[in-house]
Amino acid sequence: MKRYLILPVLLTLLITMLLAAAAAEAPAVTLSETELTVARGKTATVEITAFPEGMNKKKAVWTTSDKKVATVTNGKVKAVACGECDIICTAAEDKTVQAVCHVTVIQMIQSLQIKTKKLTVAFGESGKAEVTIKPQDATNTKLEWTSSDTGVCKVDKDGKITAVAAGDCEITCAATDGSGKTAKVSVHVPIFEKAAETAEISEQGETVLPLDLHGADLLNISHKASDSKAFLYQVASDGLHIFPLAEGTAKITLTSLLDKKDQMVYTVTVKKQAVFVPTADDPVQIIIVSDRSAIRAGEKVTFSYQVLGKPESIASVTVSLPSLFGSASSTRYPPALKGKASGTFTVETNRAGNASSVIFSVTATGEKHKNYKGRCEVPVSNALVFSAISDTFIAKRGTPFALHFRLSGGVGPYEIEFLVNNERQKVKTEGTGTLEITPGDEKSVSITALIVTDSKKHRCDSPITINIPVTDREPAKIDVSRAFDIVDGVYTLAFVQSAPGTNLKLQMDDRYNDGQLIKPEADGATYLISLTDENKGFYLTSPDRNGTDIYAGIYAGHLK
Repeated sequence: MKRYLILPVLLTLLITMLLAAAAAEAPAVTLSETELTVARGKTATVEITAFPEGMNKKKAVWTTSDKKVATVTNGKVKAVACGECDIICTAAEDKTVQAVCHVTVIQMIQSLQIKTKKLTVAFGESGKAEVTIKPQDATNTKLEWTSSDTGVCKVDKDGKITAVAAGDCEITCAATDGSGKTAKVSVHVPIFEKAAETAEISEQGETVLPLDLHGADLLNISHKASDSKAFLYQVASDGLHIFPLAEGTAKITLTSLLDKKDQMVYTVTVKKQAVFVPTADDPVQIIIVSDRSAIRAGEKVTFSYQVLGKPESIASVTVSLPSLFGSASSTRYPPALKGKASGTFTVETNRAGNASSVIFSVTATGEKHKNYKGRCEVPVSNALVFSAISDTFIAKRGTPFALHFRLSGGVGPYEIEFLVNNERQKVKTEGTGTLEITPGDEKSVSITALIVTDSKKHRCDSPITINIPVTDREPAKIDVSRAFDIVDGVYTLAFVQSAPGTNLKLQMDDRYNDGQLIKPEADGATYLISLTDENKGFYLTSPDRNGTDIYAGIYAGHLK
């Protein structure tokens, strides 16, 4: 009896399994998309990628679960309103054979608008640009905020702008929904907080008055005094330097070159007791100032000087322009100022030159032929520093090696035109990069950085040429991992001497000076070179080859 009851159960189970297998093997429709996001008003196409054999794909029926959200015609989906629906593709021969694509319709941002085109934010303060998003029912209203110069203004994820230094920058907000919509606002951070300031000078000698420039570049400040009889003055990053001449009052007007409405008037009064009175111990005083605190290559600077007291003679008045490599590139003795106790002189720097600063000096002779000296130095700014080092001392024929380079200064990105064994190559870089070279049958590879150009089309002619000998032996490699470290303004060059028996020579500032001989202590010994403010460049050469091979160098050349 039990046996007869089991048979129907087994039969039912077998039929169920067969039906499931048949269902699994049933023909199906496959679509190119199973989920789709479409912006309202836009269209998208869903294609049939697989269709059951024996059924006509062209007769497939397309339908939508909600015509108010999206419509469909032969797979072409048109987004009507924000929402969700299903697009269904069904075989005409069998309504059970179908596939579904789930569609989400969103509203994209069509425009971003900032009411004000220019915003002024005081140093240390915060502001916000109000953005209007259209349409108001946009699905994704999240914005991304960026600053063109975080050294002037920072901006957070909510669009809060904080002024960190005087200057100008551009704040951009961008849609994140893929629409590509952006809006921008220019932000100006004034240099001067106060429109007026006063001070009294009651002590002899130089007095430094407080002057907070909020990180502004001295190149962006002009100044003028109403009367030069009471004092001479110098604007510097640490304050306003006053040199008393006579009792009286004068006004100094300081103006931002970024915004001429941004001004401050400093009224300075010199008391009688502050006027220099010669003594036996201090018979002569020399004052030298300049009308510019810093200049760019090719600009002018005017120096003014006065020799106070009773000098027996004015020994010399000189102007010198030290080169970027430490030695004076030129020295002038203005004939019109010879022997004069006061005067002015204007110097124009050469755009193609390598002057790091302009120095004006006056030497006077007092009693018993004692010399008294005065000196004023104005830095020449906007230099473009080009550094380069090869990762090998000796290259192997057929084996690639790399020239590593770094650029700073100017306005990036940059373009460098290299000359490699008489073949020109142009390289674009944001600041650092490598140039890979594979030597052939030549005896050496010569690499010259001919021209360096920044994004403002300023040019810097660089004299660096690196020569690498080529042999059939294994290459002598250099560790360049710390080649361009800069800590507190000091460049460092770390390299490994991996060519036993090869002497190296370090020549600071000028590749033709005596230099420092580096003898190989051991294979793999590491050397570290520091380039301080006193050294404007260095070269690493091989004295065994009469200095013809330069393996590394740092050179600072001015923009034109």
